[in-house]
Amino acid sequence: MRELTFNSSEEFKNSFVNETIQYSEVAVDNIQEAFKEGHKEAKLFYIEIEDVNYTFQIVVPKKDWLFVLEAAFERFQEANMVDRTIDTWTLIRDIKEGS
Repeated sequence: MRELTFNSSEEFKNSFVNETIQYSEVAVDNIQEAFKEGHKEAKLFYIEIEDVNYTFQIVVPKKDWLFVLEAAFERFQEANMVDRTIDTWTLIRDIKEGS
């Protein structure tokens, strides 16, 4: 799980708009780990927003892993990240075969 701290809710919002590739990489890595360990959910992010004194986790249940992975796959393809695209496709295939 990746820990993220933001000074404001606006900074949090902008981060997820501007850093989609980086966050997609974290999502794929954490889903892969959860899959290998046989978990029913993947814990992606622990987020703290300081100006509102708020913390929360982003956790994806197993039933939604393919949705997240397919979105990441498309982002990696668009960014010409060949290795990440192949690794993500392989994980999608493995999850489909293991379901």
